Amino acid sequence: MIISMNEFLIFSLVSLGFIIFFIVYIVLERKKSKKENLNRINVLKQVLDGNYNARILNKGNKKENIDFYINDLIEKLQRINYNMILNEERIKQQLSNIAHDLRTPLTSIIGYLDAIKNDVATDTKEFEKYFTIVYDKAKEMKRFSEEIFEYTRIEAGDYNICNIDLVQSA
Repeated sequence: MIISMNEFLIFSLVSLGFIIFFIVYIVLERKKSKKENLNRINVLKQVLDGNYNARILNKGNKKENIDFYINDLIEKLQRINYNMILNEERIKQQLSNIAHDLRTPLTSIIGYLDAIKNDVATDTKEFEKYFTIVYDKAKEMKRFSEEIFEYTRIEAGDYNICNIDLVQSA
């Protein structure tokens, strides 16, 4: 089989066309890949700066694309950050409640002690009444502080809780 010069020239041009197409394709893919990587880096920098709404935009197949997994991690980080903010708010509210629960009986104690100090209690019966109120408020504060202490021990894992079979114990 002998090929003519025209056939050889056409074959050579087609082959050269395929080679040029392949080279252009590789160059364009590398540029596209570089642009996608710059986009990924930009989004990750935004996330590191606290913008948890940033996402990598990509039209590829979700299950086979690293961008899907990066966006999934960003979403999980966003949820963790949101829950952390909620927990901080709850802690602030609980501290405010604790301060109020301690301040109320303490204010009462100080008021009654001031009354005793300034001789408002004129007789023994009134003095004993004031003293009993002060004593009860002090016990209330002690009980409350013990509850806080026990709670913090449980939360810290320093408390041994054991299971007791109540049916067998009875």
